[in-house]
Amino acid sequence: LRLMPPPALQGYQRCFEDKLDVNSSHDWSVPGAEMDAQIDCWCKHNLTHTIEEYQCCEHDDLYPMCSIDCTPDCDSALAHTCIQKCPSMCFEAAEYVVDEGLCKQCDWTKCWPVMKCLTNHAKLRIENGTLDPTCHESNFTNGHELTNYWQCWRDAPKHSSHWNVLSSVVHCICREKMIQHTIETSCCDSVLYGGGVCDLECLTEAQCNLQPAQTCIHGCQWKCGAFDLAPTEDCMKSCLEKGSECRKYTSCRPPAVKSHICDDGRWPEASSGCCGRNRSDGLP
Repeated sequence: LRLMPPPALQGYQRCFEDKLDVNSSHDWSVPGAEMDAQIDCWCKHNLTHTIEEYQCCEHDDLYPMCSIDCTPDCDSALAHTCIQKCPSMCFEAAEYVVDEGLCKQCDWTKCWPVMKCLTNHAKLRIENGTLDPTCHESNFTNGHELTNYWQCWRDAPKHSSHWNVLSSVVHCICREKMIQHTIETSCCDSVLYGGGVCDLECLTEAQCNLQPAQTCIHGCQWKCGAFDLAPTEDCMKSCLEKGSECRKYTSCRPPAVKSHICDDGRWPEASSGCCGRNRSDGLP
């Protein structure tokens, strides 16, 4: 199957890639959207027949896909039981924080034949407003805001201090409007894509130029120097901890590095520069 994939498997793969395209009509903000896309493409290319011919239905990479019913009876007792015991957010348990007992009664293998009923139920709940949309990963990852964020982060002087490591991230999030982008793609609560972004406070350039801000920015650059392998207690309490005096100023532009830094991101030592050890015998 991997070395010489049959036409049905190739068609399935193309179908799934098309659904990932930024112009696709597939709604990735519905819980279980990935499973729904897989089922659609599986059924479109009658992949159960192909996998059965290759005797691969029991393979760990495919089981229990062969048991899928492409036109299930969503009024059946099994469908109703599975909808009740497998809430829509169980599809997203790897990406979202859900109640510990939410999915304990769900028997995925037993419910696999009617999985299309579960994904349709999730769509209906999104439409009637009884369920919030989940992260639209395709729109999030293809947004120009994310591209601009990564460029901003690469250009920031992030390795000159522990302060700049954090400030480069927060400043670029604010500068490139990543908070709004995360909100618009419903990714705020996603552990993988949101990660607390929507709770950040972004200060204006005017606020960052005030004396208290500048005192914190340059003071924390010194207190949290990269020559310390880990932030010191003073650095954490004054600068990096949430609720500390200077933490809110991490959204301001990180201070530029006035001199060169070593390849490992540390400042050069006064006696040995970027050498690993202070020695004078000419050896590395």
